[in-house]
Amino acid sequence: MNEPPTQTPCAECRRIKAEYYRAWRAGDRDAAEALCVAMGRHQRMAH
Repeated sequence: MNEPPTQTPCAECRRIKAEYYRAWRAGDRDAAEALCVAMGRHQRMAH
């Protein structure tokens, strides 16, 4: 079977993910939630 193509995350995806994990580890649920929303918006607009 053919493997599905993979793509390296873009710089903005990596930035949002890194900020999300920092917020999550710090227990900042509001910031983590806002970053989930930001990632969704970024995914729809840029990808």
